[in-house]
Amino acid sequence: MKKFAHKHKFCKKDFATVLLVVLSVAMLCVFLPLLPQKPTTAPPKHYQGVLQLWNVENFEGGSGNRHQWLVGKCANFEKQHTGLFVHVTTLSHEQALQKLNDGQSFDIVCFSRGTANAFLPRLVPYDGQTSHLNDNFVLASVLGGKQMAVPLYTGGYLLFARTSQVGQNYNVSNVFQHTYAKKVGKTQQNLKPLMGGFATFNSPISALYHEGVVGGTPFEQDFSQYQAYQQFVANNVAVSLLGTQRDLVRLLQRQENGKIPPLSILPLGGYTDLLQCVALGTSNQMATEFVEYLVSNEVQQTLCNVGLFAVTNQNWYTAETFCQLESLLKTAHVPNVFDDEQSIARQKQQAENAVFGGKQ
Repeated sequence: MKKFAHKHKFCKKDFATVLLVVLSVAMLCVFLPLLPQKPTTAPPKHYQGVLQLWNVENFEGGSGNRHQWLVGKCANFEKQHTGLFVHVTTLSHEQALQKLNDGQSFDIVCFSRGTANAFLPRLVPYDGQTSHLNDNFVLASVLGGKQMAVPLYTGGYLLFARTSQVGQNYNVSNVFQHTYAKKVGKTQQNLKPLMGGFATFNSPISALYHEGVVGGTPFEQDFSQYQAYQQFVANNVAVSLLGTQRDLVRLLQRQENGKIPPLSILPLGGYTDLLQCVALGTSNQMATEFVEYLVSNEVQQTLCNVGLFAVTNQNWYTAETFCQLESLLKTAHVPNVFDDEQSIARQKQQAENAVFGGKQ
């Protein structure tokens, strides 16, 4: 009996131990998932973060894709700064406004006149190098005495005409004097002196105004830049085309390929509003360094590869007409990129009054 009682007492003690173990395991199962989780992966070695770059395009480029040009520059900069990533998002004016309204943020933004003003409340003044940039472009991105953006690249306006229709004395002052009677079957089609292509915030007529052109015949302004180019190639609207550097690339290619007769081309270097700027949305030092890189001579000279013009005080082109326009743009009048829509509309109207009405 004593032996049995001792055994029974031992079994009760063993049961209590097992119960304690079971309860401990159960508590671990309940509370362990609630403990802070240790990260399963660590950030990549040398990781320096991501810079968000918004690229807003309002006017036609040159010969290449500006988005890809920017992406290529980002890749080069990333190689020099291991662990840094620059992400480019290319937007229209409307898409950019929507992102701003949604409260989305950016580190760097590229924009031109008409869109720049909407970004102004989000911008951080730039304090990087600008001494190697041309003064007219630099001043066009200053507001309230602060460098709120820096010029990135520019374009320009030109006049184009078939030499056979305008003769050898074609110049800016007589552009409205040239008409042409074209035979289409048994009928005659009279070509007007001038046509042009327009973007929402650009004023090609201002390029004529700054050349002193007055007393011209008003012409249709409903064509986009590309539509105007198409109509000029078709040779069924006007003798001359008021176009841009994009048309220069397209028409020279056609001329070289024998797809259009020899052309007379006049660069208009007194005015341009085809200026793309770059600005900061953060005081991040890496963002500032990247902007400095974009406006460096190393990068600026590559704009020749995409048919655009540098904003530096150096010349990079070798082709004749590009050289002419490049030099002229360095002394061109460049309106402030931060002008609001009302100011832009008033300036357009002033130019039209002068060019079409002779009112200075």
